[in-house]
Order: sequence, then structure tokens, then C-alpha cells
Amino acid sequence: MFLFCHLPRVMTSVHEAVNIKGFLDCRERGRDGTPLWFLYVMSVVLYLQTVNASINLPIYLFASKNFQTNAGAVKKKMFSIFSRNSTQGTGLDSSPVDDAPPPGGDIPLNLIHTTD
Repeated sequence: MFLFCHLPRVMTSVHEAVNIKGFLDCRERGRDGTPLWFLYVMSVVLYLQTVNASINLPIYLFASKNFQTNAGAVKKKMFSIFSRNSTQGTGLDSSPVDDAPPPGGDIPLNLIHTTD
């Protein structure tokens, strides 16, 4: 999937690098030297990159048991943070996080990292 979506980008980048002098010469003369087909291909390239980025998550979810486990743990932790901090249904809380030092106070010991 990655090669299918990114090979056109690589090919257009190589084409642009090989022909950059011609493009710049045309622009200096006040003309746009970019071929129309190149502009269409660049639109397709952007679409393919969007498709690739959008499909990555489902591919990882179905292909990797380790990714499923870790994604589930992250999801569970995120929802527990949001539900713990929610006030009156807003999902936001102005109180400090448990590990954060109190304003003007000392740093809690669990935030100090030593290199033993």
C-alpha cells in the first residue's frame, strides 16, 4: 500500500528535480513552465498520500496484535483521564493534575527522576 501511494510522489519529485532549470527559466520570463499534466498528477499524489495516511490505522489494527493491545491501553487511559477530569459534562477541569506540583509548593517526589 505504501509503495502504491508514494511511488507517484517519488516519480514526480524526480521529474521536477531533472527539469527544475526549465521550470525556473520559464518563470523568469513571466510564463508558468509547469505542464498541465504535472499539476493533475500532483493532485492525484496528494489524494494518494491522504488515502495512505487514512488507511494506516485500520491496517495496523487488523494486522498487529501488539498494536491492538497498546492502542486499547492508550484508549482506556485517555477515557479514564477525561472521565476523571470532567465537570458538568464539559470534559474539562481547572484543577491541577494529580502529579502536578501545587502552585508555589515543592515538587512531589514521584516527579523527581534519579539516574541510579
